[in-house]
Amino acid sequence: MQTNRLSGIFGFLTLFFFISSVIIGGLLNQDFDHYTHIISDVYSPDSTYGKYIAWFGFIPTGISVILFAYFTRLQTENLWFRTGMVLFGYAYGLGTIITALFPCTDGCVLMLLDPTPSQIIHQISRFLTYTLTPCAILFFAVGCYEYEERFLQQKSIVLGVLLAIFSAYFLFKEDLNWIGLFQRIIELLIMLWVAFISIHYYNISKQENITLPKS
Repeated sequence: MQTNRLSGIFGFLTLFFFISSVIIGGLLNQDFDHYTHIISDVYSPDSTYGKYIAWFGFIPTGISVILFAYFTRLQTENLWFRTGMVLFGYAYGLGTIITALFPCTDGCVLMLLDPTPSQIIHQISRFLTYTLTPCAILFFAVGCYEYEERFLQQKSIVLGVLLAIFSAYFLFKEDLNWIGLFQRIIELLIMLWVAFISIHYYNISKQENITLPKS
């Protein structure tokens, strides 16, 4: 199967697993508020269905991201393009898996007096994810410029800059009243970027499959 088609397929799977996990996880937790709770709360140890949401929702999301990044990076030999996709696969894909495997045990608060190992791993992974993901998207944008992929370049620059701004505010402003809303905006920007790339390369694969009628 064509690598651009696989890029699109795994991008669509990323969107499906992530969006459905957030929605279903929120519905299964009666006290969950998308405006004030971060996404990690849906699979916390205190949640009745937390481990199921983690194993059947967020871990498949991370795996799909890694495969999406792998097949997308094969579209060109450009170093910036490939570096951006590899970094995205590690930062967001592997980061999603790690945070799901090591949930916050006492709320995702940075300044705990006696944090558990799971809490520490989760917080480090979350910090690296939201720090490196904007860098990955901007690296990808530079690669698109050299690769002469103007459509993806423009989208990546806008989304990457916005993501960097919101991520910085989210990470260093722990007392946000609407911290959940800020995180949803961050994730929306990432999912939009994945969607643009997935649609772009899936459409290319469809065009390549079109056979001209014989004369």
